[in-house]
Amino acid sequence: MEFQNKETDFSFPREDVRETDLSFGYMKKAIELAKKAGESGDVPIGAVLVYDGLKPESPMGILCKEKGIFPGEILGMGYNQRNLLGNALRHAEISAIGEACERIGDWRLEDCTLYVNLEPCPMCAGAILQARIPRLEMAIRNRKAGFCGSVLNILQMKELNHRVDIGECSLLLGYNRKEFNVVLNEGKLNLGQIIAVANFVGLTTSEIVDLFF
Repeated sequence: MEFQNKETDFSFPREDVRETDLSFGYMKKAIELAKKAGESGDVPIGAVLVYDGLKPESPMGILCKEKGIFPGEILGMGYNQRNLLGNALRHAEISAIGEACERIGDWRLEDCTLYVNLEPCPMCAGAILQARIPRLEMAIRNRKAGFCGSVLNILQMKELNHRVDIGECSLLLGYNRKEFNVVLNEGKLNLGQIIAVANFVGLTTSEIVDLFF
């Protein structure tokens, strides 16, 4: 499906669109942002934060209703600008979260899903926890620096007062996401398949190889 912005029909639930189609649309937007980061010389990572509207009576739900924000609407977007701006904090997820907080006027993003093309780093995973974001969808895992299950999973630590549901969005090359990561990590993809994966998730072929091989 084509990605839709807040000015189009966001009367949810939409019976004509499956949840997986909607998730793919938001992830597609995150990948578009990632490519923008790559074009400016940064690691290509993009993030999109979406208001789910599953808790309309929550403080966030009430704020969104007051501000005319509908379920399915994007609250914040960002892409990696660390090199471009010379700022270690300008990661895609941080920018998307900051924009969303400004939009609703609160730091609690307790009814949202964050879509990002690469598994978040320690800093961004921490920001997800701090913002109380309940759901994360990522396109591909980061074996070297991912803190949502690859190196460490701080989003689901029982010692913390908030935990995040983690999903791995969509299908690639005929594999489901779990199978895909196993195949990729075992080195079973040929060069053509690696290039296809790189194009899909917004990373260059060399970055995919550096992450997984």
